[in-house]
This record gives sequence, C-alpha cells and structure tokens, in this order.
Amino acid sequence: MSTEKTMPDKLADAKGSMFKYTKDGAKIEGVAIGGDVLVVSKDVQWKRDVFPYFSSSFTLLFAHMIYTFTGNLMLPIWLMYVVVPLNGLMGPGDNTNISDKCQAAWANDKRFLLPLYLYTFLETISWIWALTVMSDVVNPQYAWF
Repeated sequence: MSTEKTMPDKLADAKGSMFKYTKDGAKIEGVAIGGDVLVVSKDVQWKRDVFPYFSSSFTLLFAHMIYTFTGNLMLPIWLMYVVVPLNGLMGPGDNTNISDKCQAAWANDKRFLLPLYLYTFLETISWIWALTVMSDVVNPQYAWF
C-alpha cells in the first residue's frame, strides 16, 4: 500500500470553481495551440524554481575538484561538453509558461540574483586561478595550484 500523496487533476479554489493543476501544484490557466504548452499561474518556490540555477556553480566547483584530485584538466571539460548536453536531452522537459500576471512577480524576485552573483564570483576566482597557474612569473607550491 502506497502512502504517497497524489494531487487530483481538479481542485476547488476559494470561490468554489474547479481548476486543473499540474503535478507540482501550479494552476493551469490556458493551453497553447495544439495543446503542447500550458500557461500556468504559480508562485516562485526555492526548490523548484530558484535552486536549479545553481547547477552552473556546482559544475564549476566539481570541475575544480576533479582537477585537484586527478590533475587532468581535460576530464572536466569533457564532462561539461558531453554529460551536460546529454542530461538536457534525457531529462524531463518543461512545457509550461507562466502567465502574464505572474511574470512581474517572477521578474522582481530577488532570489534569482543569488545564483547569478555566486557564479560570477566563482568564475572570477577561477579566472584569477587560471592566470596564476599559467603564469611564468608566479610559481605557487600550494595544493590548490
């Protein structure tokens, strides 16, 4: 017997009318021509909407860890150009667009700036690290070089 909760296709809202909802709880407001794209109304959630944008930062940190432990710089580059596109092909697709009413709330949500600033910081540090490693003048003897 499964204890997993499933969300029904239709739920009554506060006014008593019936709406359809997606599996992640977004209210379906419309369907595009052909029925391929859903127009949904949903609030920004950290885990579902913001957290995936940290993947580039995690990939950059993972590449540095691979280089630190193996000394092979081509392995992280190979992973970036082979594994990441395969993940995009094999992963679940998203066929939803947010409604016009929700667009302003999403555009003004400051939580989306955190992954951007983190990646910019990490990329700048990586760039300085690469300049130091490739320099003829500086010859550091530390583990992270």
